[in-house]
Amino acid sequence: MSLPILEIIRWKRLYYFSLSAFILSAIFFKINPLISAILMFSMLSWWTLLPGRISPYLMEINIGDFFTVMVALNIGVVEGVIFGFLNIWAGPIFGRAERLQLTSRISIVAILATLLVPTIYSFTNQSVLYTLYGYSIAFYTIHLTSSLMISLRAFLNVMKFSLIAVPMAFITNRAYFSVFGNSSTHFAGIEIGSEMMWVSGALITFFTIMNFREFLAQKANIGGSIIKSEKHI
Repeated sequence: MSLPILEIIRWKRLYYFSLSAFILSAIFFKINPLISAILMFSMLSWWTLLPGRISPYLMEINIGDFFTVMVALNIGVVEGVIFGFLNIWAGPIFGRAERLQLTSRISIVAILATLLVPTIYSFTNQSVLYTLYGYSIAFYTIHLTSSLMISLRAFLNVMKFSLIAVPMAFITNRAYFSVFGNSSTHFAGIEIGSEMMWVSGALITFFTIMNFREFLAQKANIGGSIIKSEKHI
């Protein structure tokens, strides 16, 4: 039986991880912009994972793949592999009802696709946008191939999913590139602006207020909030 939408997400865990990432990102904002950016990119990736927890057909809204390619191009393919791997495993960390076997297989697929990023970048005449498209094609090609090794049924399920996911990946990659592309196509450009910091700060402030409201509500015994308490945390 599927879980209600609000119970799919481990809200408290997501909140505290995000709060920690935001605080560290703010600390490193002037000291080391690169570390600050990676932390902020991680937090944004966690939050854009949420639609995919509601429906697998919304997984490509996750901005983590975009940042994985950016890190692989601008810092190094090994760093990109690590970022992408951690982004995949953020799913079971912040979500319930995750199939760990599937997550393990997808993380391997992501590793192989990320290792191909430098080759795709050279093949596309150093076009970042076409490299993003190539990454998506490589990812789902490897995903389809690996599913065929499991069973024909698994292959057909992935094929059906890919018919929606690949066009969605192209659309979201184009959208994210239009927002972040100009500041992410060069190594020195992997940084975050004050606008992103303010928006992220507003989001964290909102959930902090909601969390404090829950605390007061519990004290007064009058209800709860968006961020549900979790006994296992």
